[in-house]
Amino acid sequence: MEPFSISGNWRLAPFLLIAIIGLLQTFEYFNVDGADSKDTSIAKENTTTAPLTNSSSSAISLGHNHNDDDGSDGERNNITFTNSTTINVTRTWSVASASSAAVSARTAKILPYCSRDQIRKGQWQPVTLEAPPYIPTNEFEKRCKTNQDYKPNVPWSTWEWKPSSTSCYFSSWNSTDFCNLASRTSIAIQQLSNNEDHLVHNGTSITAATPPSATTTTAGTTTVAAKVPTILFVGDSLTYEQYSSLTQLLGLRAREKDMHKAQRRNVAVERIGCRTSISTNHEAGDRTNHTAAASTWRLLSRRDDYLTNLQSYVEQYDPHILVINRGAHYVDDNQLRRELNVTISFLEQWQQTCMMEQQQSNKTCLLYVRTTAPGHPLCWNYTEPSRNTEEMEALVANLTNYQTLGENALTFHWWDIKHQNELLLEAFAQSKLTLWNHSNDHDHSQQPQNAAGGGYYQVLDAYDINLLRPDMHRPPDCLHSCYPGKMDVYNQLLLHSLQATLGAAA
Repeated sequence: MEPFSISGNWRLAPFLLIAIIGLLQTFEYFNVDGADSKDTSIAKENTTTAPLTNSSSSAISLGHNHNDDDGSDGERNNITFTNSTTINVTRTWSVASASSAAVSARTAKILPYCSRDQIRKGQWQPVTLEAPPYIPTNEFEKRCKTNQDYKPNVPWSTWEWKPSSTSCYFSSWNSTDFCNLASRTSIAIQQLSNNEDHLVHNGTSITAATPPSATTTTAGTTTVAAKVPTILFVGDSLTYEQYSSLTQLLGLRAREKDMHKAQRRNVAVERIGCRTSISTNHEAGDRTNHTAAASTWRLLSRRDDYLTNLQSYVEQYDPHILVINRGAHYVDDNQLRRELNVTISFLEQWQQTCMMEQQQSNKTCLLYVRTTAPGHPLCWNYTEPSRNTEEMEALVANLTNYQTLGENALTFHWWDIKHQNELLLEAFAQSKLTLWNHSNDHDHSQQPQNAAGGGYYQVLDAYDINLLRPDMHRPPDCLHSCYPGKMDVYNQLLLHSLQATLGAAA
């Protein structure tokens, strides 16, 4: 028999080529870890860049008032349900792909969540997204880039925080993950009847006349409204930057004038975040209750520079998650200690009450204390992050650098922010509250033992991370920042901590 040769059997060459390609594709598809090749490429991408986000929306109709009662154009998330048989809620938000979310979940199972100390040690690294994470509406919030950059289809060059440790998992921002965590706050699923005009929006009608938790009985049917999971931010304008960032990352509108308007009227800025779609196509006379997914967050912000009215706000809004910050409004050390003692005394009581309620109703009460990042004098000289903490601390400490910021610049005391962050953390460490620092193990939901019995708190380290961001301020304002920007990392930290606390299964 003559040996087989391509030259002698040229007609078979195409078929052989097809067979070889098929074998190669089969080999590529099956991986030793059981993941398909598509997921593998995504996992590799997520180790080097931030997750790319796309803007999506679900068509929904409801009454939405865009005008305040004073005739101004401030947005109010006052939602009124109508008598239509199908209720839809319009929301647009940044959503990472399902494959990316799946890879994130797998990575979290393989590696332990990064601890607070591991997260603080890292660097800002450049990354290019397919589009801006969100586009702010105020022009002065966009002054760091050109209008051409703020387009939904234009690549967005930015920076992401990367912990130095490779032995732990640091959550990337993912709107879907954040929204799904709402169902992990132990809130009962809402039961809905077919009386659409009496439905509430996941526990609140979003009107001043109706409390965020209600039960309505009409014509023999009952609508039981579970309290919507609530996140309350209390602090100064830097705290509002985190709040504004979160609402915009979830596809909602937020403007700084909303903060000022709410402060004048002594009310909270309120947004309802995440997707809610309630479909009730019932037959006439149908009295069957229907279930809606509890994946909605109620997001509240109160301006309170010194946390003077914190107790009043917590009692008024009854949050499941409380984020507080003392801000950049300087007081001397003695006054700071006195005010912190009052604040912490109340927080100890709040946490103790929550612990008792948790035994009865499995209620979630999480407390987050965010440190403060200082402003950066001469900020207009910087176009990218620094990698040198000592250099940035020297920049902030040099009083001659403040001469160009105006005659009142020396009252800012930005050089004292590091020291007063330390006083803040020292006061909490000496309290009855226990620091909940996610340990470097795989049991992410294990709560530490609280010998003092005063509850728990967690820390979001703004100082260590954003001290290294002299760029992306709004010159001549060298304290506040442009959107999207470095304040977004605070909500990445919040998501990471919530996942580690409530469980990544969300």
